[in-house]
Amino acid sequence: MKSFYIPNQLIILSAGIILFDLVILPFLLVFCIKRSAGWKEKLLHITGFLTGFIFLISFPLTLQRMWQIFMPVTVITGILEAGYLIFLILDRKDLPIEKVKWQFISAYMGVVILTSLNLPVEMQGAAMFYNPPVPDPSYEKGQGSLIYIDQGHHNFHTLDGRLRSTGYLLKRDGYRVMAHDGIFTAEKLKDCNILIIVNALHESNVNRWILPTYSAFTDEEIEVVRDWVYHGGSLLLVADHMPLAGAAADLASQFGFTLHNGYAMDTIGRADYFIRADSSLHENIITNGRNPGERVDSILTFTGHAFEAPDDAIPIMTFPPGYLQWYPDTAARFKNTIPVPVTGFCQGAYKKYGAGRVVILGEAMMITAQLGAGLSWVKIGMNSPDAPYNHQLLVNIIRWLDEKLE
Repeated sequence: MKSFYIPNQLIILSAGIILFDLVILPFLLVFCIKRSAGWKEKLLHITGFLTGFIFLISFPLTLQRMWQIFMPVTVITGILEAGYLIFLILDRKDLPIEKVKWQFISAYMGVVILTSLNLPVEMQGAAMFYNPPVPDPSYEKGQGSLIYIDQGHHNFHTLDGRLRSTGYLLKRDGYRVMAHDGIFTAEKLKDCNILIIVNALHESNVNRWILPTYSAFTDEEIEVVRDWVYHGGSLLLVADHMPLAGAAADLASQFGFTLHNGYAMDTIGRADYFIRADSSLHENIITNGRNPGERVDSILTFTGHAFEAPDDAIPIMTFPPGYLQWYPDTAARFKNTIPVPVTGFCQGAYKKYGAGRVVILGEAMMITAQLGAGLSWVKIGMNSPDAPYNHQLLVNIIRWLDEKLE
């Protein structure tokens, strides 16, 4: 389905609004006015046209979490427009009813088709217009260290998919960002400064998120990456909930981290916020950044898993009391699964390893900007209005891996 991938459904939505408002509705308005009996009926049609125009503008704004402002307008104009359309269908005095019905049906089908196109082909799609500020880039454009983003291990997140916005943000910080296809070898990694691996999978678990979970990487690849880091490479390894945590567990263990192949969730269903106030978000070089403007005060994650960090690692985020981890045999099926507490376990941590550096994150969406399943206005990840610091955390992590933060 990659050839039909819609990177940002706002493009389709805009085309739909333009087509409907500037072509279909005006055509219907002219048709109705020409057949109106008097000025009152002409005024009715003009009012119906303007009401429809306002509704089509306010509706998407309402869905963009601006409902407090636009919801009343959307509801009122929606009701009025529905009444007007019903009038067009039922009124038989001067209008050729069959022609009016066909005009209405064509307009209605146009909206249905455009709405269908507006649905992401994938359950989650990259938010291509996400553009957070980078006031003080690390490098001039294209002059920075080389970052490889892995997409050779059946990754759920890739540079040409859900990590498009992530790659674009890092490029705006001056880094050179490239996709890495195929297996890891010493020869292929020799020019790489920072390797990012997000949600890799073994081929047997692609579309089969069930136990057993196999390592996404061969023993030879794991040895190559470990040695590459030890001699100066920098690794950002991101593994989400089961089975993605299990697929990365063998690689993470080489650096002393224990990834648990489960789901970490709060018992009362609150949002997964990590904040400084309760020390679930820790103060360190990564969360402080280079200056007060780069300070990270809160992080929003989206489930993920809890892992254990070695004693020589520094936590970024740790789970406060109340969080439990479930270990289902099938993804998202928790029946007959007994959870265990994960207070103090990590969802982000970092350490030095030999001459190199490692950062582990237990959830992926926090460093992406995506549009959720269904209608495209649902923002999840760095672009969420509830995650104002997530993009800065990503930038700070990369800068630490690049030895720009000490």
